[in-house]
Amino acid sequence: MNNFPSDIFTEPQGYSVDTLKMLGPLTGMAGIWEGIRGLDVTPKADGPKKQAYVEHIELRQQAALFTHSLFHAE
Repeated sequence: MNNFPSDIFTEPQGYSVDTLKMLGPLTGMAGIWEGIRGLDVTPKADGPKKQAYVEHIELRQQAALFTHSLFHAE
């Protein structure tokens, strides 16, 4: 079962390298998101415990992956 092409180092042709555009409905989520006024409230027997927190998340597009063409013969 050898489905590898003879030249595995050349990337397939016909794919867009603009991975951000290929995110479809998730495009608007790409970027850096920060929340600076979070408050965690945990119920306790002697009263609620409050703890402030800061959130930081980066949602970035990744390089296009072409493994499908390596393992699935067309």
